[in-house]
Amino acid sequence: MSNINFAERIRKNQAGFTFIELLIATVMSLVILGLLAQVFRSQQKEFGQQSGLNTMQANGRAATEFIARSVQNAGFNVSRGTRFLAASDHYLTAVYDANNDDVITNDEVITYTLANTWSGTASENYSFVARFDVDGDGIVEGTENPTVNVGMTTSAGPPFNLYKVIPSADGTSIERSLVARNIDNMRIRYYDRNGRLLPTAIDTSSPPDGTRDTPFDADNDGVPDVGGNWTYDIPANELNDIRKVEIEILARSRKSSPRETIYSGSYPLGTLAAVTSGSTSYSDMHMRETFTAEMSPRNLVLAPWGSIDIRATPAVVACPTTDAAIVATLLDANGDAVGSTNLNFTATGTGISVAPSTDLTDSFGEGVTTVTYNYTQPYITSTISASATVTDVNGDDQPVFSAAPVSFSYGTQGGFVDRFDGLQLQPWNPLGGVNNFETPPGEEYFRSELVGAGNFVGSINGCGSWEDYSVQANLKQEASTVWQDDQFMGLILRQADAANYYWISVVNPPGLNNERLEIGKTIAGGPTVLRSKNLSHEDILDDTIPDPYQFEIDATYTIKAQIVGDDIRVKFWKPADPNNPNADEPTKWSLPDVDDTVNVELPVTDPDINNGSFGLGATDNIFQFDDVKVTNPSAI
Repeated sequence: MSNINFAERIRKNQAGFTFIELLIATVMSLVILGLLAQVFRSQQKEFGQQSGLNTMQANGRAATEFIARSVQNAGFNVSRGTRFLAASDHYLTAVYDANNDDVITNDEVITYTLANTWSGTASENYSFVARFDVDGDGIVEGTENPTVNVGMTTSAGPPFNLYKVIPSADGTSIERSLVARNIDNMRIRYYDRNGRLLPTAIDTSSPPDGTRDTPFDADNDGVPDVGGNWTYDIPANELNDIRKVEIEILARSRKSSPRETIYSGSYPLGTLAAVTSGSTSYSDMHMRETFTAEMSPRNLVLAPWGSIDIRATPAVVACPTTDAAIVATLLDANGDAVGSTNLNFTATGTGISVAPSTDLTDSFGEGVTTVTYNYTQPYITSTISASATVTDVNGDDQPVFSAAPVSFSYGTQGGFVDRFDGLQLQPWNPLGGVNNFETPPGEEYFRSELVGAGNFVGSINGCGSWEDYSVQANLKQEASTVWQDDQFMGLILRQADAANYYWISVVNPPGLNNERLEIGKTIAGGPTVLRSKNLSHEDILDDTIPDPYQFEIDATYTIKAQIVGDDIRVKFWKPADPNNPNADEPTKWSLPDVDDTVNVELPVTDPDINNGSFGLGATDNIFQFDDVKVTNPSAI
């Protein structure tokens, strides 16, 4: 009996769920799925709403920031024309030197404009004269002033896009690029230095007849008085009066709100959205947000009645070239050329001359002169000044002034330096013949390329026009070498040609146990010693007498020579640090006397050679030269 009951229980347990149970479970599952679907749909709408909002805000901020930056930079490094070339309530053209290279190019004439996607047909056209470097030579000349025609599609109405427009390189066409999408409306307001709204008047005729006969803000309350639905622009004669700009941008979401919310609002009368749509209101499911900004141009003209732009070609003159062409452009307060006016030129610096000193400006406002340097010294920076008077709006003459530097040099600007590390661009040339100095592979010093005590080699550098200068070099006798009789090394000054120059040599005279410093000249190929001085005591065994210049093999010494007019002077010392020899340079152009250790002057006066290059000279290749430099002479 018990076995039967047990089997019966097993059969009942295998029967499963009843239909009622399954129905209840299904209904509960559907309810849960429905709730989950509602949550998912709500989250999806929220995500779509937030994504659309983020995109809209990014477009609005981008549009505002691009225009604001253009307004603030307008006029930077601009010499010709005004900082603004065109302006209206929905477009603005500004000019500024974005890369600070002192020349305006086509991509620095920037227009930001509200428009529909370009359809190939312009429903709005405006033009302006742009002054930029059309031929790419780095100079904005008076003839480089193409008229740029801007054509945009605006008839489709809002929403618009914000476009950046620049003229082509030759100024014959334009290039459009998209900055921000879905800009529903934009309003730009302009104010002069007194806070008055610009323009002072607009043309309200229909169609426009070109006459600005209606005051725009007669009561000067910052709100346009005109009641009609007109867009407006700023006339050319008021562009330079702009001192403050206010921007109001209405950005719109691309898609309708997922929440299906209705958004209503209005377009200000006279804005592009109101004019092109024919309505001053909107009501739809697109989100909108307003972005505003207020800014002023930071590059205002210091002299409100005009300016002078000076251009030197070249700005850095390399010897033996002696001249630089100076072009000064006289401009009025609007950046337009002022012709038939005297420009006066001056220049600073000894040996600098300017001719002519006065020039009459041409139709492009340009006056020209030439600045010349006679290379009395190796380098100089001269300040070239130009001045004139222009007539202001009251009929009074006002002074205008400007200045620019022009450098004359050789090698690196500010002098000549060669550390023989491969960076010096100026070549060393042989002193007559074909043999020269060389820098051995892997080394950073200079030496004669010829081996042998009787082989004299000279190596020349610098400018043949130089007159007064100072030359310095480090000298060394190579290790494990013998300084034989009559071998020498030293400097060459005022090398007029291969047979005429001055020289400063450290020589080992025959029969003496010391080196000698000699100043001499070679005229028509014949050498003459002008002055000499022993560098150490003849008796090298007597160590009780100081020998400050007893030459040590593989030790560095510094020699410095200066020639000014007919005067030649020399310094010679052993530096504690060869990399900084001037740290312990003697203060006087003199040498200690090895017998009594007092200073004795070693000047030489000679009038035979007036100008020439400098160089190095040596017999044999056991002598090394390093850290050669040429500077303007110092006071004696």
